[in-house]
Amino acid sequence: LFSVVRAALKKKASIVRHHLKAYPERRLYLVGGTSAFHGMELVMAEETGREVIRPGNPLLVTPLGIALYGAAMLKKAGQFDDRDQ
Repeated sequence: LFSVVRAALKKKASIVRHHLKAYPERRLYLVGGTSAFHGMELVMAEETGREVIRPGNPLLVTPLGIALYGAAMLKKAGQFDDRDQ
């Protein structure tokens, strides 16, 4: 299956490479459903020339991001205390 989707993964990686030209960071963290595809990190590293990290379960980034953003907004509004965690 990898050989079938490799071209699409390379296209995604080339788009990422283009958008990251101005950023000096050398490490990428993959998140979301497509990142769960084994081999995605190899294609991304090959295409971008950067170190690529693929977490064991990259699918949970959206709910975690929403929770972290909500906590940050509550903290900014003075309604969140780190000790509440």
